[in-house]
Amino acid sequence: MLGKKTNVLLVKDDVGQAKPTTRNLPNDNFAFGRPNGKITPASEGKFFYLKIAVINEWHSHQASTINKPDPRDFKKLNKMSIREKQFTSPQFTSFRKSNDARVAFGIINERTIKLPGEDFTYGRKNRPQTPVYTIIANNYGEEASQEL
Repeated sequence: MLGKKTNVLLVKDDVGQAKPTTRNLPNDNFAFGRPNGKITPASEGKFFYLKIAVINEWHSHQASTINKPDPRDFKKLNKMSIREKQFTSPQFTSFRKSNDARVAFGIINERTIKLPGEDFTYGRKNRPQTPVYTIIANNYGEEASQEL
């Protein structure tokens, strides 16, 4: 143990070979992953049956048959209590016990897409394009000198 390196990072390996180990390993007869208890033929048969049952049987998901009530719509309850002029907390509590409003799920209305006509233009108009040729030919300068 005196000449053996114990730091994995310092151990050098030969080309094409695995690094030598720095740990104390068990002998060659040891099997990693063996369960601690002994497996008897009877228990092995049960385990084998369970393994085959898990592999060969496929159970698809079945939705729950319990109907949960829709959750309470507190926004609607608040608006209803304000219409009834129930403003304080005790008034609201008694109002909420006597009235009920639920959020309805599962009903989705199709939205229709309303687009403007074909002649509609998005955005704002651009200013007219500057005539570059008239600037280069100095037409504006000549017009100004003729006017003067």
